[in-house]
Amino acid sequence: MRGQYKRLTSETKIEILLDTRADEYKSLESDTGIGFFDHMLITFGRYANLNGYIKVEGDLFVDTHHTIEDTAIALGKTLKMMIKDTSINRYANAIIPMDEALVRTVIDMGGRAYLDFDYEFKREKIGAYDTDMTLEFLRAIANNSESTIHIDVLKGKNDHHITEAIFKSLGLAIKQAITVVDGEIFSTKGKVEE
Repeated sequence: MRGQYKRLTSETKIEILLDTRADEYKSLESDTGIGFFDHMLITFGRYANLNGYIKVEGDLFVDTHHTIEDTAIALGKTLKMMIKDTSINRYANAIIPMDEALVRTVIDMGGRAYLDFDYEFKREKIGAYDTDMTLEFLRAIANNSESTIHIDVLKGKNDHHITEAIFKSLGLAIKQAITVVDGEIFSTKGKVEE
């Protein structure tokens, strides 16, 4: 599966290419201008089995909000594009430990946007990354990929470890959910005609 998406606003310029094959790209490259966010996106790509690139020019002189949220909007739209009219597992879950942190992600990529995530970070920033943007990132992914996502921080003290476990568990759940299966679209409704 492959998807490509471009988004241009007065605040950000984003180009994303995602591919589940490793023909052209062997990993996911990310250049957002926010070091820790790039680290998380590369990690997400590895666990989701997504290769390609994420290129972002954002108004970081303002703050990180537009860059992180708009990247997630574009990432969600790219994922939606990749699975359109494809019979996939749809449902998946993943539990990831990262030292003392333990995070569970449960996902349904069946066309209904919803996010359940309720965690208060102890630190305001990890490097230049604003931890309160984790919620905005996840919300934009859920809304734009039209997925129901539940993420629970089961344990954890270190916000770096918790954030990394969030991105890893989300990636692994998406990898399982977008696995192609034989047969019709997995829904009692069948294919929705629009």
